[in-house]
Amino acid sequence: MSKGVLFRISLWILCLACCANAEITYSHDVAAIFYQKCTVCHHPDDVAMSLMDYKSARPGFRAIRQAVLLKRMPPWFADPGTGHFSNDPSLSESESQTITRWVDEGAKEGNPSELPQLLSTWMVGVLANPTRCSTLGRIMC
Repeated sequence: MSKGVLFRISLWILCLACCANAEITYSHDVAAIFYQKCTVCHHPDDVAMSLMDYKSARPGFRAIRQAVLLKRMPPWFADPGTGHFSNDPSLSESESQTITRWVDEGAKEGNPSELPQLLSTWMVGVLANPTRCSTLGRIMC
């Protein structure tokens, strides 16, 4: 192998190692997952714990980890054998690992300037169907 090829391979391995060890933070990694999958119900005007900002989410980080690992949150009661549903809020394996790793690494906030836009899914959902949570009951929200 030429030195150029060896250099590129070494650089690629170094990049992979850096990415694998990057710190997981609420602002950079977790907030986007929460906004997309959780804040339809976990917002200041509804269930016990808001996940819309770090200050609200941080005190419950251990409970969040447990709920994610046990697949209790987000709740989804449809039979997966029935097919794919476009409104399935289930977490992907990658999303579950990100949240779990965030908690395991101390649930750090990160840089608030890295937060995703806050026209979150819950706002769109509430505007489109304001009776969703009250119609379905707390167990679904």
